[in-house]
Amino acid sequence: MTTFIDHVNAHFATPASRTKLLTLRSLWASQGRSGSLSERGEFGVSMSLLTERLKAREPHLVPFVEAIVGDTPINLDALLKERLSIPLGRGLIKHVLTH
Repeated sequence: MTTFIDHVNAHFATPASRTKLLTLRSLWASQGRSGSLSERGEFGVSMSLLTERLKAREPHLVPFVEAIVGDTPINLDALLKERLSIPLGRGLIKHVLTH
């Protein structure tokens, strides 16, 4: 059985894709300072709000996110919210366990 982290490692195998992923996750993490990326009363990322924000700040990430959502079994909410260790080299992306 293929896990979430297996899919993440397969899709984000290059330093370039990992840099984009880190930029996307940084944008998600900074949403409190620059406005929410979730609809009021909803949980998770709003694709329309995320796309709007990306077009304004990081337009090159729009096709990147569309490819994640359209071409992979990776859940965008999980990708943005899970605590992950993402090396820029070719090492494996891993869950960060907290105790």
